[in-house]
Amino acid sequence: MSKKPGPTPKPRTVKTCPSCETSFETRWPRQVCCGRPCARRLDAKRHGPPNWKGGVNKHSSGYLKAKAPIGHPLADKAGYVMQHRLVMEEHLGRTLEAHERVHHKNGVRDDNRVENLELWDADHGKKDPSGQRTLDLARYYLAKLSLEERSALIKERPLYACIDR
Repeated sequence: MSKKPGPTPKPRTVKTCPSCETSFETRWPRQVCCGRPCARRLDAKRHGPPNWKGGVNKHSSGYLKAKAPIGHPLADKAGYVMQHRLVMEEHLGRTLEAHERVHHKNGVRDDNRVENLELWDADHGKKDPSGQRTLDLARYYLAKLSLEERSALIKERPLYACIDR
């Protein structure tokens, strides 16, 4: 009694793994990598790690933390900064100083729209001061100046013209 001939095996082809660049043989035309670890590595290169959320995490206090530019002075060990500070820095075109606080007008800590944020000037050394709005502080100090000093300051720095109202 003779055995029935089985299905003919698929021809093997030699491919190069794009992840580790080694040669491997396969019978499957859709196989791209030499194994599962290399396939995962290639997928992470193409699409990012599976748990990547675009560089934004929610802090336990309810604020959003965003991946900061390299060398940011307020970045933590992982390179993250509170997102409302980054939004305000981008809006102002400068980095915020340590005594400056960003206040959410509507009280929603993850609502980081520019129109919802205010810059407050706080006392040095206090963790969570009551603060004072920077615009109110600027108006207060401008009011203390004489009319000549105020007009000279506005000539020198036109930005103060919008404050002096």
